[in-house]
Amino acid sequence: MVLGNAFGRPGITVDTHFQRLVRRWQWTDEKDPDKIEAAVGALFPKSEWTMLSHHVIFHGRRICHARKPACGACPIAPLCPAYGEGETDPEKARKLLKYEKGGFPGQRLKPPQAYLDAGGIPAPPLRAPSP
Repeated sequence: MVLGNAFGRPGITVDTHFQRLVRRWQWTDEKDPDKIEAAVGALFPKSEWTMLSHHVIFHGRRICHARKPACGACPIAPLCPAYGEGETDPEKARKLLKYEKGGFPGQRLKPPQAYLDAGGIPAPPLRAPSP
């Protein structure tokens, strides 16, 4: 991410959040970070990789958690093949949302559909294309 943000060199950051979400969304079933990077990189233009990484990681930290995803508060839930793995009741799901440092309950979160489409990032289907 540093190379992408500071020097404009696109890259995909495959951290634990990114790995979890791309598998939940069925963009890939790979587990090796290098293979995940290659598979997801094939779905997006290279110029979008850095921001894609930020947005996926952000979504994983705030909404789509490892143990209790907030499915009922997720704006991309209708597209998600893993919908229902977490809390689907909207009120209960909202209580699961996490905030960054300095955040507070009731703070307006940027909806995932906004950042998946922002800056020209194409919103691919949540399923990887069939070969």
